[in-house]
Amino acid sequence: MRLKRNRKVKKKIVLTGGHAVTTALAVVEELAKKGGKESFWDIYWIGARRAVEGKKVPTLGAAIFPKMGVSFHPIFAGRLQRKFGFWTIPSLIKIPIGFLHALVLLLRIRPQIIISFGGFAAFPVVLMGWFLKIPIIIHEQTAAVGRANKFSAPFARKIAVARSESIKFFPRKKCVLVGNPVLPEI
Repeated sequence: MRLKRNRKVKKKIVLTGGHAVTTALAVVEELAKKGGKESFWDIYWIGARRAVEGKKVPTLGAAIFPKMGVSFHPIFAGRLQRKFGFWTIPSLIKIPIGFLHALVLLLRIRPQIIISFGGFAAFPVVLMGWFLKIPIIIHEQTAAVGRANKFSAPFARKIAVARSESIKFFPRKKCVLVGNPVLPEI
């Protein structure tokens, strides 16, 4: 007996990042548009819940993605601080927890692909995705490459760059010049 292949099975895609939410929003809108009424994708956003450490201000991703039908999963991740301050020690403690949290989230979601837009919350997702052999694409929006994308580059299959000046910071054979996705309203 042959089993019929279900063509309606949705692919799971994880988007992750921090500051580049508008670029991710444009990608979400394009994926939704391509899929029509019955989208081909189940889209998940893994990112920070709070915009500023110690404040209750939600990130743009936490505020907007759930309204768009994107499943938001906050990650408990820390960042490397440029200067020693009040939040340095708590943030350093959160770094290994972030890797474990990313692993648990990815095992639960089981995505077919990860697209990272950089930021401290993205790196643990990228590293654990690589560990689980999930294909990874990085998108770098700026000419001044951020630390998360710099650290993530060895684990990515492809690196989409918005500006040609960014290519010199990454392995050339992985780079594709794509520009920045923009929202139709802009």
